[in-house]
Amino acid sequence: MISPVVLWPALAWLTIIPLAVANGALRQFVLAPRFGIRTAQPISGGLLMVAIAAVAWLLVGRLGSRHMQVWIAIGAAWFVATVAFEFGMGATSGKSWAEMLAPYRFTDNNIWPIVLVWVACAPAVLALVRRPTIP
Repeated sequence: MISPVVLWPALAWLTIIPLAVANGALRQFVLAPRFGIRTAQPISGGLLMVAIAAVAWLLVGRLGSRHMQVWIAIGAAWFVATVAFEFGMGATSGKSWAEMLAPYRFTDNNIWPIVLVWVACAPAVLALVRRPTIP
């Protein structure tokens, strides 16, 4: 039997993937043509951060009060999984290292590094917001 502290965060992270893909499609096909890539990037990044916050909010409600170390560990796992997923998908699609590293620079107002920090922090931050008495 898989512990709920492992299962629910893993399922929550897996729900972020389609949200991120939909967000990327929105950026490429709606926001960028309408506003330009330099405006679309931060809007898209902000929307993804809101989606991640919503998933973290629901996760905190599902798992209830846990020690802060649990929420920090969940955030660290989400961060590692996200970076591994990004580079894994890039490598399997034949992207070069330069192409895979491009989103990690703040070019064209890309805020991907900030989104990654949020991925790592969201579970702990939302745990504090939703359950302020967490030890």
